[in-house]
Amino acid sequence: IFLGNSASNGIGIGTAFVIPEQKKRTIPFKTISEDEKDTQWERFNKSLQKVISNITVKMEEVKEDKVQSEIFGTYFLMLNDPEFIKSVKNSFEQNNYNIEYILNSQTEEYADKLRSSGNDYLAERAQDICDIFGQVLDDLMDFQPFNIETIPDGSVIVATQLNPSDTIILSKRKISGLALTEGGITSHVGILARNYGIPAVFALDKITSHIKTGQTVVVDGNNGEI
Repeated sequence: IFLGNSASNGIGIGTAFVIPEQKKRTIPFKTISEDEKDTQWERFNKSLQKVISNITVKMEEVKEDKVQSEIFGTYFLMLNDPEFIKSVKNSFEQNNYNIEYILNSQTEEYADKLRSSGNDYLAERAQDICDIFGQVLDDLMDFQPFNIETIPDGSVIVATQLNPSDTIILSKRKISGLALTEGGITSHVGILARNYGIPAVFALDKITSHIKTGQTVVVDGNNGEI
């Protein structure tokens, strides 16, 4: 029995699907010449537009689902935020560093401000901006993250965390329960789990090292136990 915090009530029984620990993307850091800047900024815009296109498709897929629509709507606004894009461009123009490094630095700086705001809701949004601009970084670097769509119906998802953009799986699959190390009651994952009636327990220390894919797992969202 593993003890955590209840994020969504109910009891779910299913086959564990352990999401593997993602290999962290290594952000390249290099000095570039003025001649390279136009090309690098074009690459950024191309990746940004690709992610915007992907989010637009997801918005259409979940348009009947108010909560999911709000999540992807928020992402769409973040990706089109002129102030944030301006801050990335200003930093890029003022420094002779590659665009991946500049984008990552600006994203982390903004996320840190949200985390230190003293507001739980804003602190949760820090994960949103890291998630969505992380997708832009993934495209820039040709980095292939885990494909959440491979999770089968009836699974209990066991993971360190679910990125907010991964929560589309909760509406597309019959998920029996969630067992996560990270996440709060006000997180998108917690809100959606309650919305869909999926039992969920968070704050489970190193849960991915204690459970294996294929094991039968009971998620007791009433008592915060796995």
